[in-house]
Amino acid sequence: MTVVTSRADFEKLMDLRMAEAKLLLTQKDWDGAYYLVGYAVEFALKIRIQYCPVISLMGPTGYGIT
Repeated sequence: MTVVTSRADFEKLMDLRMAEAKLLLTQKDWDGAYYLVGYAVEFALKIRIQYCPVISLMGPTGYGIT
């Protein structure tokens, strides 16, 4: 299992899942494409959350820097 910690890692995974989803769309596998796009959205949200100044100041618990 690979631990993803950097923005570049999340972006790489997001791009990979989008490419896989596009491939499934060309094969008319709607459910599979929809599922993989969900992962891409998850990675995009994680990128935004990870680099949000308010959340990063609060720390992982939300109760101040830990």
